[in-house]
Formats: sequence, C-alpha cells, structure tokens
Amino acid sequence: MTFKRFVVDLAKKLKPPGDGWKFTRSQFRRKINPSCVDFIDPVWTFEPYGAVSFQPVVGLYLPEVEDIWVEVSGYKRNDNFTFFNKIPDASAEKAHITYTPTLYQNNYSIESEIIDAACGVFNIIFLYAEEYFSKIHGENSTMNSIYSGVIPKERGNQSLKFAIVRGLLGDVDYIERYCANEIDPEGPKDFEIANRIREYFNSKS
Repeated sequence: MTFKRFVVDLAKKLKPPGDGWKFTRSQFRRKINPSCVDFIDPVWTFEPYGAVSFQPVVGLYLPEVEDIWVEVSGYKRNDNFTFFNKIPDASAEKAHITYTPTLYQNNYSIESEIIDAACGVFNIIFLYAEEYFSKIHGENSTMNSIYSGVIPKERGNQSLKFAIVRGLLGDVDYIERYCANEIDPEGPKDFEIANRIREYFNSKS
C-alpha cells in the first residue's frame, strides 16, 4: 500500500465531532439542511517520495448564496465551498499538541507511529472545526442564525458573497457601504459585481 493510500484510508475511518459527517471528495462534509453544508478540508498534498503536507481549511457551502452569486457575477457555479477559513497553527498551541503540517514516511519506523502522527494532525483540524461551527450554528441551525454567524470577509470574491449574506439578512446598508468603498477601502474590489448585488436586492424590496 502506498503512503498516500494509507493516509487517505485512515482519514476515511476518522469522524469529526458531531453527527452526520461523511468523507467524500477528499473532504469531511455534513448537510445541516438543504441550504447549508459544513465542510472540513485537509487540503493535503502528497509527494512521490512518501510525504504529505496539510494546509487545512473549514467552511460552509451555501446554495442560496451561490445561486445569487451565479446570477449577479456570471461565473460558473462553485459546488465546493462558499466561505472558508484557514486553520491557524495557533490552534495546535492552544490544544497543547505538537502540530506537524508535513509528515514524512521515512521518519516513522512502525505503522502505529504514522497513525499517531496523522491522527495528531486531524485532531487539531477537528478541534478548530468544532469551535468554528459552534460559533456559526449556535444553539440552532436556522438559516438566519447561520448567515448571522458567517465570519466577515472583506477581500476577494468571498467579500462579495458576504455582501450577499448581509443582503439576505436585510442589511442593505452594508451593501451600500461596500459599493461606496467604506468596507476595507484599501482592498481591491469588483464594484461592477457589487453594484449588481445592490440592484438584485433593491429589486427584491
């Protein structure tokens, strides 16, 4: 068995905290409701010499936001994620666990050592994910509470999608401030799409 197959098979046996998780498309995913999917992605890179590096992220896939995004941007639909956050190395320090973002097969003499090292990485990922999703979902998983819990994004396409989230919450003032470049004024923005987002929600009011 290759090192890659060994690590992937191990991941398939692991379960993040909480119910409903499935390992698919190299991600842990769970469907909260028809309008929200949580995901945990190890973002791993396997090298032919027997190494794997991790740059893990956690996030949300929100179909309603993606529907509006496709309509206003003209971009191809993203069925993978809507928002994501990188997992900081500080999560390992907080858990008092040694975090090794790259595992080398040759550093371990027996299989159990590889399992322990890989599980250590996934424990850090799951620890951060549990904290992240608890803030998103709170005590319930209504779409208003989920949208309200989305971490603000101020740059790139995620900032535009965050403006859509604010629009869905009825916060049209946020969209106006975004279009007026009052949100992160130093950051690059696509004002053409931003104005389409404003027009979209104005047409719904």
